[in-house]
Amino acid sequence: MTISLVEFPKKGQSLIEFEVKLYSLKSQFWKKIEDQWPKKEWSICSDSASSNGALHWLVVEEGQRPENILALDLATEKFRVFTMPPQAPKNWMTNLVKLEGKLCFIMNTVTYNDVKELYHDVWLMKEYGEGNSWTQIYKIEQCAVA
Repeated sequence: MTISLVEFPKKGQSLIEFEVKLYSLKSQFWKKIEDQWPKKEWSICSDSASSNGALHWLVVEEGQRPENILALDLATEKFRVFTMPPQAPKNWMTNLVKLEGKLCFIMNTVTYNDVKELYHDVWLMKEYGEGNSWTQIYKIEQCAVA
């Protein structure tokens, strides 16, 4: 299966129109997803991550940082919106991946106290679709600089 996601900016507006199509290798046919894009101001700001029969992206409003995760269920062809982990700052590099078969959120963070600390927080969605099931499973220190 292949997905085509095209953004069409509306002239003179910050709103965006989206067209999403799925291509089936079995039927060799493009099918337009009829479900509406959840919020016109959102655009995708990450690569997709596949988990639980859905594709997932971080979405952002123009000029902002990621605030939600958008999922497209490939079986129902419907969009769902998930919250990010509760501790996720909105101003650092983030990414979605699949880990141990589950949706995983990685946050690259920098803190400044007496030293500059760079680390990666790794969060796993233990129960798919349940925002309160995000669990921090790793904190990987990259380096500390004085």
